[in-house]
Amino acid sequence: MMKERSARQLVLDVLAQLGIKQKQLAMMLGISQATVSHWVTGKATPSSDQGAMLTELLGRTEERRTLAQWVTEKRNERGWTVADLAREAELSLPAVYNIESGRITNPRERTRKALERALGAQLAVAIEREMTASSGIPGTGVGPFTDFDPYVEDELPVVAGVYVFYDISDRPIYVGKSENIGKRVKTYSEKFWFRKPIVEKAAYVQVEDENLRAQIEVILIRFLKSNAVLNKMNVDR
Repeated sequence: MMKERSARQLVLDVLAQLGIKQKQLAMMLGISQATVSHWVTGKATPSSDQGAMLTELLGRTEERRTLAQWVTEKRNERGWTVADLAREAELSLPAVYNIESGRITNPRERTRKALERALGAQLAVAIEREMTASSGIPGTGVGPFTDFDPYVEDELPVVAGVYVFYDISDRPIYVGKSENIGKRVKTYSEKFWFRKPIVEKAAYVQVEDENLRAQIEVILIRFLKSNAVLNKMNVDR
């Protein structure tokens, strides 16, 4: 990621992400403010050592950023509303809202690419790494899961796999499997429990093998134990 930035853009990104002035950055690097000013205007470029220090500073800040923060920041830089971004990225308004609100933390790859294309920026490696690391279920060896909104038809994954529903408190409450997750999720629309806040969001992992899907479903239900309230016997699912 860092290699793809110009020297000037690297300096601007560091200033923006740390929320500091040129004078403060100069003090941190042990150089004059005039030097930083020349970097910003493009009159001069950092040395290789200075570039390495800037890259390290930026990496530290990006490791603390979330996808929601990144999208909101880039959208605001363009002066767009959430609706503007949804239109430019050709995504649904709920999809963009769910990402910016943090309800969806690991969207599908095509959604990420659509956001990058619309915003004219590449998602930082540190953020992608954090998205992947936080999207599995600890202790199961399963993951990463990809988030989706179960109430937006365009966001339903048309793949084979295992899926999980979460309630408003992010508690996983139901595990299912299907050869076509999107088609299966649509069948829940008439269920009395398939509504917010009982089912607030969902995530899935693609699994093509039928036997493996069944094994993963059992593992997850056992892992969730009492939390998987909708997987109990004699419950209309």
